[in-house]
Amino acid sequence: MIGLILAAGRSSRLGEPKILFQYLGKSLLERTCQQALSVCSEILVLIGAETEKSSEILLKLQRTNSKVQFSISEHWSEGMGSTLAEGLRMLADKQDDIMVLLCDLPFIESSHLSALQSARQLHPKFFIVSDFGGQMSPPVVIPHQFQSQFFNWKGEKGLGEIWHKQAKDVLYCHFNVQYKDLDTPDDKAYWRVVETQNTTE
Repeated sequence: MIGLILAAGRSSRLGEPKILFQYLGKSLLERTCQQALSVCSEILVLIGAETEKSSEILLKLQRTNSKVQFSISEHWSEGMGSTLAEGLRMLADKQDDIMVLLCDLPFIESSHLSALQSARQLHPKFFIVSDFGGQMSPPVVIPHQFQSQFFNWKGEKGLGEIWHKQAKDVLYCHFNVQYKDLDTPDDKAYWRVVETQNTTE
């Protein structure tokens, strides 16, 4: 299984790049990459709005792990749907299942990805979708046989279409975890409090 990390957005609502947000001593970009490497044979990271600092992080990771590859998305400004399509096209020759990850979910742990990996091994013909207390979200696993249907996606088209329109092909991996992303300044304040709690326990 290959990891595709979509890290190209502008983070306009937050006012700073989400992927560079420091949480528990690491940027969310580095944290997501390391988690993906725990279950994936290789990873491809697509960057866009913030290339200089994110490239530095990824080049550093590459020096210790040849499984890390990254590219600057040509269409990142169009939205996540365009970036997803671009990444899947780039990986088409691999003919492998792909785990799609985002960098704005600080609550994600490697154990969640391991559970998705196990579900994928048991049910290889299904989309594997994370369900965090009723909130469906990436990370998701897209089987090889379904990937071509995303090759022409455009704009802000989101992964929610998978579980809304292809319910018969979806298997949910349920986690008893509160869904809380990083999208606004209030979210940033929330995660700073959680970080403090985690470092003082």
